[in-house]
Amino acid sequence: IGTGVPQDWTTHMIGHELTSLHAIDHARTLTIVLPSVLRELKDSKKDKLLQYARNVWNLTDSTQDEDTIIETAIVNTENFFR
Repeated sequence: IGTGVPQDWTTHMIGHELTSLHAIDHARTLTIVLPSVLRELKDSKKDKLLQYARNVWNLTDSTQDEDTIIETAIVNTENFFR
């Protein structure tokens, strides 16, 4: 799944620390951390986040700027996790 694309395990590694320190299920730690990591890295991951917004959340509204589309995708992800 990662062949030919840059990989980032930041969320996963932070999740391991939270699991270790607070005994939170690892899957839950990922849902806690991921939205903030996406916001923090959105400039360097812009193309991938736009692809994610388009392919997962069907966000293709050309009247919105790219940052708004990305933020909407992140909010949708947070809502899905909840």
